Amino acid sequence: MPFEVILPKVDMDMTHARIAQWYFTEGQRVSKGDVLFDMETDKSMMDVEAPATGTLAHVSEVVDAEISVGEVVAWIYAEGETVAEITANPQTATTATTATTAHDQPVPTELSPPVAHESTDTAQQSVRASPFARKLARDNAIDLKNVSGSGPMGRIVATDIIVRAPSQQPTRAIEALQHPTSDASVENLFAEDAFSRLPHNAMRRAIATRVSLACSTVPAYHLSVDCEIDALLALRKDLPVTDRKKPSINDCIVKALALALHDNPQANASWTDTAMLVHKTVDIGVAVALDDGLITPLIRSAQSLSLHDISTEIQRLADKARRNALTPDEYRGGTTTVSNLGMFGADRFTSIINPPHSSIVSIGAASERAVVREGIIEIATVLTATFAFDHRVIDGALGAQLASCFRQCIENPQALIDP
Repeated sequence: MPFEVILPKVDMDMTHARIAQWYFTEGQRVSKGDVLFDMETDKSMMDVEAPATGTLAHVSEVVDAEISVGEVVAWIYAEGETVAEITANPQTATTATTATTAHDQPVPTELSPPVAHESTDTAQQSVRASPFARKLARDNAIDLKNVSGSGPMGRIVATDIIVRAPSQQPTRAIEALQHPTSDASVENLFAEDAFSRLPHNAMRRAIATRVSLACSTVPAYHLSVDCEIDALLALRKDLPVTDRKKPSINDCIVKALALALHDNPQANASWTDTAMLVHKTVDIGVAVALDDGLITPLIRSAQSLSLHDISTEIQRLADKARRNALTPDEYRGGTTTVSNLGMFGADRFTSIINPPHSSIVSIGAASERAVVREGIIEIATVLTATFAFDHRVIDGALGAQLASCFRQCIENPQALIDP
């Protein structure tokens, strides 16, 4: 029986990806475990391996365009099978398989729809269609037998259903596609030659989805603290040069936040519907700006790392992020993030919490400011750290305590290098 080669799901939030490059062409023989194509997600590039040995057929010609998770992108025919035989009897094809990537364990993907309980649904099962296409068809009372599929071997995909929906009463799933930010709704507000179009890539779509979700679901509040960093600058000046570099101020900020969360463990937590997940290690995301977006790789167990180790790990992960080579374990999870725009001259700003994180700290530029000590005006180097907290996890008093602890670590930096 032939095997379907599907676009695998490697992340909980993943809905789409792109095929960046095929390594085999139509009719070539492949062996199980061969890398068939590169898959670009919103966060990294991954190798997708062949689930079986045989001849590659019906290879998707869609490259560098978004494809839904679970969509069939090719078939692998066993020895002796022919395309004509399978086309004549498509029910003999294997409809579920396991796709693997170079970074993850095998990811089982169920392509067959759930067992139907009504005779009308049973009749629909003989038609080849993706799970989302079946849902849209069911919600809109569209008979799959009357739909022509545009997918491999005539498989019905979601777009085949959507194009039929306007003539009927659309469901909420389809109404969401008729949003005021649709191409036509926005472009009609401007002259045709007044703009150029830059299509969204997978990362930009993922960022839009995540920040929209966060803004609509996370009840956040903000709290700012001004931190004097003259002592920190002096300490950094005396630090030894290792691997031709010294830990940066940002490395020190990550360490200070790790120590503050370690001392306030209730703030090192994530919200779920039924419980608070209080984490045993402090895993801090560090925002890395990319040409087409940003990503936050994690410094795992930051509370136990030295400044040098933190500096080395941040550099390693930032280099991988810019090469689009991060693995899911290097960016998935965590409880907080450091976002530093001080190098761009931003004095202070706020950031959006990225669930399951319960906080994020925004670091502004350091500058000389007037401070008053015992009635005397002096000049000090100060930066502003603005925290955003998920109020479901971190109440005001706990948030203020964490921010105060962070400031103490910054202003008394010996703790950052003590064992």
